[in-house]
Amino acid sequence: MPGCVVHLTGARIDPVRLKAESPLPIYRIYEAGEPIYPKSNKIGTVNGVCMLASEASGYELAAQYRDAERFLFNWSRTLVKIEYDSLTLDFGIFVAADEVHSSRYEPPKQLRRLCEALGATIEHSEYPVANP
Repeated sequence: MPGCVVHLTGARIDPVRLKAESPLPIYRIYEAGEPIYPKSNKIGTVNGVCMLASEASGYELAAQYRDAERFLFNWSRTLVKIEYDSLTLDFGIFVAADEVHSSRYEPPKQLRRLCEALGATIEHSEYPVANP
Protein backbone atom coordinates (compact mmCIF):
# COMPACT_ATOMS: atom_id res chain seq x y z
CA MET A 1 0.00 0.00 0.00
CA PRO A 2 1.59 3.28 -0.99
CA GLY A 3 1.40 6.25 1.33
CA CYS A 4 1.86 6.24 5.10
CA VAL A 5 -0.69 4.48 7.29
CA VAL A 6 -0.74 5.03 11.04
CA HIS A 7 -1.81 1.97 13.05
CA LEU A 8 -2.94 2.59 16.62
CA THR A 9 -3.66 -0.55 18.65
CA GLY A 10 -4.40 -1.47 22.22
CA ALA A 11 -6.35 -3.78 24.48
CA ARG A 12 -8.12 -0.79 26.09
CA ILE A 13 -9.05 0.92 22.85
CA ASP A 14 -12.71 0.87 21.88
CA PRO A 15 -12.31 1.54 18.14
CA VAL A 16 -15.99 2.25 17.47
CA ARG A 17 -16.17 4.80 20.26
CA LEU A 18 -12.80 6.30 19.35
CA LYS A 19 -13.89 6.85 15.75
CA ALA A 20 -17.21 8.35 16.84
CA GLU A 21 -15.84 10.66 19.55
CA SER A 22 -12.32 11.52 18.42
CA PRO A 23 -11.34 14.21 15.93
CA LEU A 24 -8.61 11.88 14.60
CA PRO A 25 -8.91 11.15 10.86
CA ILE A 26 -9.69 7.44 11.32
CA TYR A 27 -10.58 5.62 8.12
CA ARG A 28 -10.70 2.01 9.35
CA ILE A 29 -11.35 0.26 12.65
CA TYR A 30 -10.81 -3.35 13.70
CA GLU A 31 -11.56 -5.36 16.80
CA ALA A 32 -9.92 -8.41 18.33
CA GLY A 33 -11.46 -11.59 16.97
CA GLU A 34 -12.42 -10.07 13.61
CA PRO A 35 -10.60 -10.37 10.28
CA ILE A 36 -7.85 -7.77 9.95
CA TYR A 37 -9.02 -6.90 6.44
CA PRO A 38 -12.49 -7.50 4.98
CA LYS A 39 -11.53 -10.55 2.86
CA SER A 40 -8.68 -11.78 5.06
CA ASN A 41 -8.39 -15.12 6.82
CA LYS A 42 -6.07 -13.52 9.38
CA ILE A 43 -7.93 -12.78 12.61
CA GLY A 44 -6.88 -9.76 14.65
CA THR A 45 -5.76 -10.20 18.24
CA VAL A 46 -6.07 -6.54 19.29
CA ASN A 47 -8.38 -3.59 18.82
CA GLY A 48 -7.15 -0.80 16.61
CA VAL A 49 -7.68 1.98 14.14
CA CYS A 50 -5.96 3.13 10.96
CA MET A 51 -5.34 6.68 9.85
CA LEU A 52 -3.78 7.96 6.64
CA ALA A 53 -0.81 10.23 7.35
CA SER A 54 0.21 10.54 3.69
CA GLU A 55 -1.31 9.85 0.32
CA ALA A 56 2.01 10.38 -1.47
CA SER A 57 2.98 7.76 -4.01
CA GLY A 58 5.11 4.78 -3.14
CA TYR A 59 7.76 6.44 -5.30
CA GLU A 60 7.77 9.57 -3.12
CA LEU A 61 9.17 8.51 0.25
CA ALA A 62 10.47 12.01 1.09
CA ALA A 63 6.95 13.42 0.62
CA GLN A 64 5.55 10.64 2.81
CA TYR A 65 8.06 11.52 5.53
CA ARG A 66 7.10 15.23 5.37
CA ASP A 67 3.39 14.40 5.50
CA ALA A 68 3.91 12.03 8.45
CA GLU A 69 5.83 14.72 10.36
CA ARG A 70 2.96 17.13 9.80
CA PHE A 71 0.43 14.48 10.86
CA LEU A 72 2.26 13.74 14.13
CA PHE A 73 2.81 17.42 14.86
CA ASN A 74 -0.89 18.17 14.29
CA TRP A 75 -2.26 15.18 16.20
CA SER A 76 0.27 14.50 18.96
CA ARG A 77 -1.77 16.25 21.67
CA THR A 78 -4.74 14.04 20.86
CA LEU A 79 -2.69 10.85 20.53
CA VAL A 80 -1.04 11.17 23.95
CA LYS A 81 -4.48 11.12 25.60
CA ILE A 82 -5.21 7.63 24.23
CA GLU A 83 -4.10 4.53 26.15
CA TYR A 84 -2.58 2.65 23.24
CA ASP A 85 -0.20 -0.29 23.28
CA SER A 86 1.41 0.48 19.95
CA LEU A 87 1.56 3.29 17.44
CA THR A 88 3.16 2.42 14.12
CA LEU A 89 3.80 4.48 11.01
CA ASP A 90 3.94 2.19 7.98
CA PHE A 91 5.44 3.75 4.85
CA GLY A 92 4.52 2.01 1.58
CA ILE A 93 7.31 2.01 -0.97
CA PHE A 94 7.44 0.78 -4.55
CA VAL A 95 10.72 -0.98 -5.37
CA ALA A 96 12.09 -2.87 -8.35
CA ALA A 97 11.15 -6.53 -7.98
CA ASP A 98 14.80 -7.56 -7.73
CA GLU A 99 15.76 -4.87 -5.17
CA VAL A 100 13.93 -5.47 -1.90
CA HIS A 101 15.99 -4.12 1.03
CA SER A 102 13.94 -2.74 3.94
CA SER A 103 16.96 -1.87 6.04
CA ARG A 104 18.19 0.92 3.77
CA TYR A 105 15.68 3.62 4.76
CA GLU A 106 16.63 6.47 7.09
CA PRO A 107 13.70 8.69 8.17
CA PRO A 108 14.50 12.35 8.91
CA LYS A 109 15.70 13.22 12.40
CA GLN A 110 12.62 15.34 13.21
CA LEU A 111 10.27 12.48 12.31
CA ARG A 112 12.31 10.08 14.44
CA ARG A 113 12.13 12.52 17.37
CA LEU A 114 8.36 12.90 17.07
CA CYS A 115 7.98 9.12 16.97
CA GLU A 116 10.25 8.68 19.96
CA ALA A 117 8.23 11.19 21.99
CA LEU A 118 5.06 9.20 21.27
CA GLY A 119 6.62 5.75 21.63
CA ALA A 120 5.85 5.12 17.97
CA THR A 121 7.68 2.78 15.63
CA ILE A 122 8.47 3.24 11.95
CA GLU A 123 8.07 0.48 9.39
CA HIS A 124 8.67 0.38 5.65
CA SER A 125 6.55 -1.98 3.57
CA GLU A 126 8.03 -2.66 0.16
CA TYR A 127 5.84 -3.42 -2.83
CA PRO A 128 7.78 -4.93 -5.73
CA VAL A 129 6.89 -3.57 -9.15
CA ALA A 130 8.14 -4.59 -12.58
CA ASN A 131 9.22 -1.11 -13.73
CA PRO A 132 9.53 1.43 -10.90
